[in-house]
Amino acid sequence: MKINKNLLKSAGFLLGLFVLLLIMSAVFHRGRFADVYDRESVERKINEVHGEKDNSLEVLFCGDSECYSSFCPPLLFAEYGHTSYVCGTSAQRLCDTYAILEEVFKSQSPQVVVIETNCLYRGTSVDGDYKDGVLNFLTNKLPIFAYHSDWKNFVGSVVGTGTGKKGSNDLKGFIVRNSVNPYKGGCYMVESEDEEQFSDDTYKYLDKILKLCNENNTKLLLVSSPSPRNWTYARHNSVKNWAEQSQVGYLDLNLQNNLNIDWDTDTKDGGDHVNFAGAKKVTRFIGEYLSDVCGLPDLREINGYEEWKESCKAIYDLEK
Repeated sequence: MKINKNLLKSAGFLLGLFVLLLIMSAVFHRGRFADVYDRESVERKINEVHGEKDNSLEVLFCGDSECYSSFCPPLLFAEYGHTSYVCGTSAQRLCDTYAILEEVFKSQSPQVVVIETNCLYRGTSVDGDYKDGVLNFLTNKLPIFAYHSDWKNFVGSVVGTGTGKKGSNDLKGFIVRNSVNPYKGGCYMVESEDEEQFSDDTYKYLDKILKLCNENNTKLLLVSSPSPRNWTYARHNSVKNWAEQSQVGYLDLNLQNNLNIDWDTDTKDGGDHVNFAGAKKVTRFIGEYLSDVCGLPDLREINGYEEWKESCKAIYDLEK
């Protein structure tokens, strides 16, 4: 039987490539970040926080886009004197929240960790959802695929375009959204006894995060930001029950009438996320709670926080 030489060459090339990927995957093992969903975002956020002065942050905010849309650290410092950083990332899973906190605790000693609760209802499996199935399969079987951003940064450092350096930003992880798209759906928090349960993985990572906070003498606080598109009374009940059983504080801002959210002006996308106007209301509410209930000190007149005063200027510039 005659074998096509081109077919043999192609098969040999693919076999050699596969062996090379196996060898490189063994060298570039994922190490401590094996149990994360979005490795690139996790490492970027860790680098940002490590760019802050050691042990300078009183509060860490974690979660998905609801988190980085709702909590404004420069405003929190300007009006209450509390230093904080938003560790939220797009579509953040709790496995990524845990990985970020585990690493950040090496350089920071926050008094409070806030988890915005929308991320509790995202899948926590590192395998992700069906849209990411192929890439996550390759990443798990051949870890070299998890390092595409590392290669980009390595090449960038050679040619002068790398993005892998540590560093923070003036807004401390907050993202400003000024656009307005009203929510017109009416009342969405209708009281009931229904519960929308978490996944088993969510319970597992919540327990791990609580244990990590306790080991570092840090209070864990759950906060549900205003969001008609995402929040329900059934979700509220489940979060409240876990918080009470675990002796963890919980604030559901969807039930706070004195927050005075105006859904004609305070949302950028029809009730999914608050815009900058809404974020200022959320941040001020949280600031009062951190001062009055958690007893965080006001650091505005303490030496060593001059850089934070510059951050305050950045946020006030946005209001001009």
